Amino acid sequence: MSKVHIITDSTAHFDDPTAPQKLGVTVVPLTIQFGRQYFKEGIDLTESEFFERMANTAQPPTLHAPTADDLRAVYGNLIKSTDQILSLHISSKLSHTCARARTAAEDYLGRCQIVVLDSWTTSVGLCIRVEAAAQAA
Repeated sequence: MSKVHIITDSTAHFDDPTAPQKLGVTVVPLTIQFGRQYFKEGIDLTESEFFERMANTAQPPTLHAPTADDLRAVYGNLIKSTDQILSLHISSKLSHTCARARTAAEDYLGRCQIVVLDSWTTSVGLCIRVEAAAQAA
């Protein structure tokens, strides 16, 4: 099949917003909760909208990891074009994303090699790791 496909989450901060597309990286959004409102990071809520909401709220937002079903859907779509996936995510000390990615990956054992790596970082640190992995792939 094809090369290793890289997946990350929306906490990876790319200087160039088109970098994931250029590198062939799939970005899975986390959900940001402001009060009773939920937003998919980078989809329903832009970076500038996030900071505007932060400036106008007394309570900090809550970050929710993608569900195992969300990640299963991404993996299921990608195994049509690859048999190797590297899923590189936000630190497990900050989010349940890695644990949910591992749960989702179990469904594809024997059909696709999915390696889930805890980056032990987020933001720019995660981005650096994702870019290096994509270039190596």
